[in-house]
Amino acid sequence: MLVPIQLYLLPKHFYRFGEEMRPVKLTTRVFGYTPAKNDFLFEKRLQNYLFDLLMQYSRGKSALIFCSTRKGAQEAAQRLSQAAMTFGHSNPFIKDREQQERLREASLSCSDKQMQSYILYGIGFHNGGLCLKDRNLIEGLFLKGDLQVHLYENLLSGCEMVESQLLSCMTEHLTAEIVQLTISDITRAIEWMKCSFLYNPENYAIKKGIPGDRIEKHVQEICVQKLNELSRNQMIWTDEDGFLLKPLEPGRLMTKYYLRFNTMKNIMQAHADCSMEDALHIVCRAEEVSWIQLRRNEKKLLSDTNTDKDGKLRFHILGEKGKRKKRIQTREEKIFVLANDCLTGDPSLHDLSMNQDMNSICSNGCRIAKCMKEYFICRKNYKGALNSALLAKSLHQKLWDDSPYLLKQLPGIGMVTAKALHSMGVKSFATLREADPRKIEIVTGRKYPFGNHIKEALLSLPPQIEMNLEETQCQRQGNSMVVVTLTRLSESAQSTKRHYADMVVAVEEDNLILFHEKIR
Repeated sequence: MLVPIQLYLLPKHFYRFGEEMRPVKLTTRVFGYTPAKNDFLFEKRLQNYLFDLLMQYSRGKSALIFCSTRKGAQEAAQRLSQAAMTFGHSNPFIKDREQQERLREASLSCSDKQMQSYILYGIGFHNGGLCLKDRNLIEGLFLKGDLQVHLYENLLSGCEMVESQLLSCMTEHLTAEIVQLTISDITRAIEWMKCSFLYNPENYAIKKGIPGDRIEKHVQEICVQKLNELSRNQMIWTDEDGFLLKPLEPGRLMTKYYLRFNTMKNIMQAHADCSMEDALHIVCRAEEVSWIQLRRNEKKLLSDTNTDKDGKLRFHILGEKGKRKKRIQTREEKIFVLANDCLTGDPSLHDLSMNQDMNSICSNGCRIAKCMKEYFICRKNYKGALNSALLAKSLHQKLWDDSPYLLKQLPGIGMVTAKALHSMGVKSFATLREADPRKIEIVTGRKYPFGNHIKEALLSLPPQIEMNLEETQCQRQGNSMVVVTLTRLSESAQSTKRHYADMVVAVEEDNLILFHEKIR
């Protein structure tokens, strides 16, 4: 028998581990400094005091400094390096010549040019924008004691309880429970809330000492409010009294693809003639990627990419009079430009931080696009379903469906090889099947048997399908009986990966799906 964990961990009990639990006691010192006009200027001013504080309290040991932003960590490292530079050979962060030699060797293997100069002075920074190689390098140097000062982007969330972070997602949680039939009426919904980690009176703006019946009434009002919102947006069905609860297809899809409530609402509000560009805009406005920030130093790069003098991008951010915007100013615009640049197959933006953003946009965007596809199929909307399906495929492969670099999908083919094959006229899987393996090796500059391996990789692709459409019976009023025959022209190699396809029969003029089935 499965018993919910919350029955053992009652919501009114929690454990807090304070400073007394530390195996090594910490000494806390608090210093006050004159405030600035804003937090940004105040943090920059604090960088002026770092070196003196390290000299006074670090006692020659390694120090870890937390900064609020990536840029703040880099600027603080630069300020400390400049201070250490004034000491010449008597740098307080370098103990002996052996350590200096190890730091010099480490700086040569670092790919970040700024970091290279900081490492020479026994200083490094660590944030989400570093590549894995540099991150491991800095961590190793700090653990060995070669890096005396390590500036770290603040990734700690403090000592807040986990349950206090879940209230903002209560709509999604309720939908998931209704879809799984755990909750079938309002009474069970309220009981579920009381037994979950969401039930913390302080989260609902209720003061301590309030009677239990008043707390329950307040929680009931919140629960009813969320359920009414779900019902208004056609995520769930309620009876006339608003008591019974049943899931509807949009709610099922939202739960299936783990989407936020507002993202699902945006999908449902898409117009009937949803184009590929419209679908991509929905992805870029989704809450799942809203954490991506537009940084000041990225604006020029993004603006130049959107101007697109080489004509690489399929879609652009447009300003007044339909012209391409020359200045990217919002987070949504940044996400849209990054997605378009990534889907070219040959991105022009190579900044590591933006590459990480691209990967997140594609992984989350693929999930959102798949949900869009199923929603449009449910609504019998042909254009929306087609464009969403193509967008989901493109985001999954990080390539447009008509990209000249489609061969990048095969193992062993990168951008350089794809461009070389493109130059010899090999632009599709069909032309690659006909190409000579030896000629492939000559053009790509690869050794034997690279050509054979590429040809073998084609066998792992889904089999070719021939479709035959035949009208068998013509009836009055324009109705016809049509038989669709699918014939497999080749057998794919034995693989653990299963290939699926969507078969859609539709009338394009009416934007209506007549038949849909998933085949494999």
